[in-house]
Amino acid sequence: MSDLLAPKGSTSLVTTVNPSENITLTCNIVGKHQVAWYHLTADELTLLVSAEKSMTENILPIDYNKDGSRFVLKADSEATVARFTIVKVGKDDLGVYFCGTKAEWSQMLFGKPILVWFEALINLNITRICSAMRIKGVNKNVTL
Repeated sequence: MSDLLAPKGSTSLVTTVNPSENITLTCNIVGKHQVAWYHLTADELTLLVSAEKSMTENILPIDYNKDGSRFVLKADSEATVARFTIVKVGKDDLGVYFCGTKAEWSQMLFGKPILVWFEALINLNITRICSAMRIKGVNKNVTL
């Protein structure tokens, strides 16, 4: 875990992970009837998984899953939080993630973007930036 960034699996703006680890991102779905997770790269925005809450039970049946062997979407016992897990994170999984929710049938609202990046790459890039700017004694206990 990086000292500079949020813990693995958190829903802070930057979340680090090591290659082949699993990561879980969360989204508040109180008062919402639909949830979806999107992945944004430099090239495209991709829908990864979507689900609609059951009207009779506290479950989240999946409507669409781009890769059911690697993407898992589950609700907590009260169906107020959706947990999106990426199994065995690889290079292609790096990028920005958005949780989209619908309370109204015609409007999807998006939460804060979450950057998922390899821990070693974040630390390497911070070191390079500090070196280029000739910054010494950088405090690595900063939370973004």
